[in-house]
Amino acid sequence: MRKLSKKPVPVREVLSKLIFNLDIEKGILQGRAFVLWNEVVGEINARKTKPIKIDRGILFVRTTDSTWRQELFYQKNEIIKKLNIKLRSDVIKDIIFK
Repeated sequence: MRKLSKKPVPVREVLSKLIFNLDIEKGILQGRAFVLWNEVVGEINARKTKPIKIDRGILFVRTTDSTWRQELFYQKNEIIKKLNIKLRSDVIKDIIFK
């Protein structure tokens, strides 16, 4: 039988091990992209868009109309780069504007 340690373990360490063991780190990072969206795209673009889901590294974003969809398409690579920098990981591979 294993003896329990009486030394306290920091919560950060416990959570890190749990996230690693459950293999959910990528999902957590992808979810953070929703939170960071407005900051990354700026106030004007944020008012005209809404991230709706992430599937296998592809972020799906709803736009108010085709004009905004086209404008954001040209900014796509820069948005992906900024998101991944904020996330400190290359979890966002593509963005599809709808």
